[in-house]
Amino acid sequence: MSFSPEKASEKLNKLTPTQASIVSTSQWFLFHYRNARPLIDIWNSKIVNPRTRSSEKLTLLYLCNELLQQSRRDKKYFEFLSYFSETLTNSFKIINKDLSSSDKEKILKIIKVWKDRVLYSERILNKFYENLGTNSQAEIDIEKNKA
Repeated sequence: MSFSPEKASEKLNKLTPTQASIVSTSQWFLFHYRNARPLIDIWNSKIVNPRTRSSEKLTLLYLCNELLQQSRRDKKYFEFLSYFSETLTNSFKIINKDLSSSDKEKILKIIKVWKDRVLYSERILNKFYENLGTNSQAEIDIEKNKA
């Protein structure tokens, strides 16, 4: 199972918002962890593409979350944490204008998980919030609405 940018694009094009699809695609990405940078570049090109629907962007972020959680568990995959921190800041800024309010709320919940699990520093997380056009207070508001 060799790596190719075409195969990575194909995997992302076939990604569906199911746990099985996200985990399967994540495992393929992790298998090719030595190509983390080009994989994340391909992921980023899809998420910032204006033709990618908001729901697909959310699924791509669920994949990102899965990769980050796995990277946290196994330091062999540390490059995913590092490269995503660089990429997500700009990605959030670009996709912010295309997100529905419900998808944005779901993304804020993902970032809250990253905060709770200390995947990224407060400085990086605040940059994510800023580029989504919100601040960390928004996550508190989400929690209040659930109560």
